[in-house]
Amino acid sequence: MSKIVATVQKIQNIDNLHIVTFLCDDVELKMMSLDINVNIKEGKKVLLNTKPSSISLARDLQGQISISNKLDVKIISILKGELLSIITLDFKGFQLESLLTSVDVEKMNLREGEELNALIKASEIYIVECLDE
Repeated sequence: MSKIVATVQKIQNIDNLHIVTFLCDDVELKMMSLDINVNIKEGKKVLLNTKPSSISLARDLQGQISISNKLDVKIISILKGELLSIITLDFKGFQLESLLTSVDVEKMNLREGEELNALIKASEIYIVECLDE
């Protein structure tokens, strides 16, 4: 469900390692991949995805962090289970899902409507499809 439409801005590669930079509205996203479809080129629109378990949440984040993707999001809903909770987020009109332990949801006192940061490592984002084919 965590799908984002973005435009490929830059592709860097050495051997089979690729670092791809995307732009979604005014936010830069990065992906690290060992393989990339030959149709993925700079300027192309793509559909990106990540697993809900790959999205961490942070409030009042300060200082430097080694995670490439820091997104300003707003909590749309919280589906709290006994052990795990699904947090539905809005990012630039796209819905993302974060899977957290229910203990962490309680510890952070997360609430619908709250604005915070979603953190996604570059290795956890992947291209679902090229939309400009």
